[in-house]
Amino acid sequence: MLRNVFALGLFIFLCVSTEAKAVGPGLVQVRSGVLLGTLNTGEQSGSISTIPYLDVEYDLFASSKMAYAFRAILAPDLSDRDLNYAYVGIGQRYFFGGPSANISRSEEGSTVSVKPGVNFFVGWDFGMSHSILSRVGSLAAASTAMDFGATGGSNWYLSDGIAVQVGASFSYALGFTTLAASGIVIKSFIGISF
Repeated sequence: MLRNVFALGLFIFLCVSTEAKAVGPGLVQVRSGVLLGTLNTGEQSGSISTIPYLDVEYDLFASSKMAYAFRAILAPDLSDRDLNYAYVGIGQRYFFGGPSANISRSEEGSTVSVKPGVNFFVGWDFGMSHSILSRVGSLAAASTAMDFGATGGSNWYLSDGIAVQVGASFSYALGFTTLAASGIVIKSFIGISF
């Protein structure tokens, strides 16, 4: 099932990226933090608590204030070397308080460059997630869900193109498999964008 989630994410990425008209190089973010979630099937409930998790995102800029986001999250349970939560999806990011990336414009031998210092972002995410609700020995109760939510944070640029990023995401997972668990997943993160 996890393989199908990632295949769907790749398909969505390819469909959206061919429609996007990039205005500059994209932005890669590698983040980690705390992931907490509570999922419920009506008969069975489970919680996810993972420190740390891996969150990788690529933003493809459509303008200086908006980007298409392609995001993947892996949240392992380090105590038993299993995967608690996985997510792959798309979204949009809207930047304010400063430009979203380095912007340069050349005309008739003159170049004007604008480099961000600090900026803020908000946005939405939509994708597929796979969660482990509970384990009994080697058996696991798992659910796959449509996951949609909001993300916000800020970037502090340290040098040309490298920034420290801090933020949080809030999402609702709507389960649709045989064991359909729905609930809330909260992610706080810190990372590097380049």
